[in-house]
Amino acid sequence: MAHLVSRAGVAMKRLALLITLAIALAGCGNPTADPTTTSLAVTPTTVDSPTTTAITPSGPIPLPSGGLLEPGEYTSTAFEPTVVFRLDRKHATAPHQTDRYVGFQNRIPKHRQGQDPYRGVILHNIWFGLTPDELLAEVAKNQHLELGPPHNSEVAGFPATVIDGTVSNRVGLYEIRDEELPPTLAIWLLDAGSVLRVIAVDTPAGTVMITINAMPDDWEDFLPVADEILAGISFPGLD
Repeated sequence: MAHLVSRAGVAMKRLALLITLAIALAGCGNPTADPTTTSLAVTPTTVDSPTTTAITPSGPIPLPSGGLLEPGEYTSTAFEPTVVFRLDRKHATAPHQTDRYVGFQNRIPKHRQGQDPYRGVILHNIWFGLTPDELLAEVAKNQHLELGPPHNSEVAGFPATVIDGTVSNRVGLYEIRDEELPPTLAIWLLDAGSVLRVIAVDTPAGTVMITINAMPDDWEDFLPVADEILAGISFPGLD
């Protein structure tokens, strides 16, 4: 009898083991424990994609009008040919540009009267179709300018001719029709007694005229600033 009880006990233990194993297997079949679902749940979703990464624009910044600029590279947007200015430090002159001129000055020439003495270094394309000699001949026609002899130089890698002079009376260097105020003529005014340097740059696109202008008391201080600005200019596409 004891032997039969013993065998019955073993059978009961085996049945209990089978029931336990069946419950465990049933638990593994629960959909919430699906390995595939678990894998998707831990997929990272906070990693930045290339489309959301901030990228600093390469190349020069469009030249604004007005305001003192921080060091950097700036490109003209209205003036032709395109000019890039590289500024190595902040200057006390502000950028201005139209389709006729671009550069840095402390005020706009046609509004000079009653303001601080003018200082500026400006590129002009008013006589763009002339040769450098023809351009300087046009400048020399102005009877209110006392000009010295020309000498050779270089700007942005291109040959240039330079003449220095003084302005005997307040006069316009040239006149252009202002599209914003037709039929008024916009005049590039030069203050009486000011010092003027005219540079005719011979580029493949045409002759670009550069004027450096300031009163005698400011000339010695402003000329190095103007030269520094000129040293940082280039004409993309004209190399």
